[in-house]
Amino acid sequence: MHKRFVILLLLLPPLACSVTGQWAIQSAGFADSLHSIQSIWAVDEHVAWATADYDGPGDSTLQAFTRTLDGGQQWTAGSVAGMAGYSSSMIFALNADTAYILFHHPEQDGGKLMRTGNGGQNWTHQASAEFSSAKEAYPNLVYFWDAQNGFLMGDPTDGYFEIYTTTNGGTLWTRVDSVNIPTIISGEYGYEREFTVIGNTVWFGTSKGRVFRSTDRGYHWTAINTPMLNTGRCRIVEFRDSLHGIVADRAGSLAVMYETDDGGQT
Repeated sequence: MHKRFVILLLLLPPLACSVTGQWAIQSAGFADSLHSIQSIWAVDEHVAWATADYDGPGDSTLQAFTRTLDGGQQWTAGSVAGMAGYSSSMIFALNADTAYILFHHPEQDGGKLMRTGNGGQNWTHQASAEFSSAKEAYPNLVYFWDAQNGFLMGDPTDGYFEIYTTTNGGTLWTRVDSVNIPTIISGEYGYEREFTVIGNTVWFGTSKGRVFRSTDRGYHWTAINTPMLNTGRCRIVEFRDSLHGIVADRAGSLAVMYETDDGGQT
């Protein structure tokens, strides 16, 4: 689904108010002042990667990324070659050298997963994560537990969510069979960058007010009905452990939130 939901904005001009010293403005290293942060992933207190969004007129597609190795004192920007016309959905970074970016095309459906293992100097398309449906494919999430084991989630194609798993760093991605994923509600899709991982458990929300959960790193899924079922959207899903979580949606300046302390039963 062609949708955008910015989770974090950096590099805003200083506000005319006092700041306690807990936050510091950093330059992301982009040459164009109209580039803002679209998605960011911190590996540790020193290493972080981010992708760019564009806030100006004309073509809004971007393939730019940036990386810091010193806690943000210096950011070095780059671009993913061969992806003209595409924009990123999400970035995940494993370490200072290895990162993955999901891309979608605003003018046509489908998407690509790109990987670098040398700090962004070169990027390789991981084609076994197909996202190639001419009508439906749209990648939303990518996450790795370690250098070998990861999962991907995209909007439904062929009648069920397009979810992949890998056990070899993405050399081969295998789509999760539909029998292991709950049947979708008509018009249901997921959201970019919005998910929670704790241990081997993953949660993500849908446009129909449901939360999908896997307790085995993405191989099998169940659906949790929230009070927003068919009436709202679970665009934000945050858990602090297996029992305690929050789902939320926004409508203009208003927000609706629900809390669970029993893993989503109530």
